[in-house]
Amino acid sequence: MTDAFKSARSIAGDTSTACGQDTGWTAQAEHFVAAACLAALTPEDQIGKGTNPAWKAAMQARMAKSCEMIETADGAVDNEAQRQYAIASAFCEG
Repeated sequence: MTDAFKSARSIAGDTSTACGQDTGWTAQAEHFVAAACLAALTPEDQIGKGTNPAWKAAMQARMAKSCEMIETADGAVDNEAQRQYAIASAFCEG
């Protein structure tokens, strides 16, 4: 997990310049995927007070999905929030 965390942190840092710049949507999606992984893999002792890693990971994943939809010109409504809640519910039910 430590190696995965370090990799995600490195990729998120390397790709952060894509956000807000005149780059492709795929490059921005890559950053958001890395940021979602980083949020999910952050060691407990590095999580700030009041920070919710699951919420942060979910929001980053939604941003990545939005970038993908723009890149592919997919006009279909794909409610990422509902999909995430379904995954979480299935996980909690065991």
